[in-house]
Amino acid sequence: MTLDIDTIQNINTLIVSIFTMYALYEYNTGHTDFSIVETNTNLVLAHCTIDLFLTKKTDIIIHHIFTIGFITYTMLHPELYIQARKEILTTLQVEVSSIFLAIYMLLRGAKEKTPLVICGQQLCQIFFITLFIY
Repeated sequence: MTLDIDTIQNINTLIVSIFTMYALYEYNTGHTDFSIVETNTNLVLAHCTIDLFLTKKTDIIIHHIFTIGFITYTMLHPELYIQARKEILTTLQVEVSSIFLAIYMLLRGAKEKTPLVICGQQLCQIFFITLFIY
């Protein structure tokens, strides 16, 4: 696996998605207040902004533009940020599915397509679609 721009983007997405999962877990289990979600929202905003300039994929560009717009709008209107907690949490829960998308993309770049790699790709596709829809 070479460290081309796609690989770097996938590793970055994986890290942001794992932190998102951690933030949601901490908030939903009552271990912390909403501030961890706010911090994570800023991380997602930074990730989408940087990735917007690196990607050439139209669907990712559209996704990032909508995400940046949603986050920026809620940050510029703090009164809506409090009211939009449910929507913010739902959006971040969808982001967790990106863990499996990033792993799938990293496996797709593997030089050897062993049965384990192929099985891993198929499982990641199933988990991504299931979590994305759920």
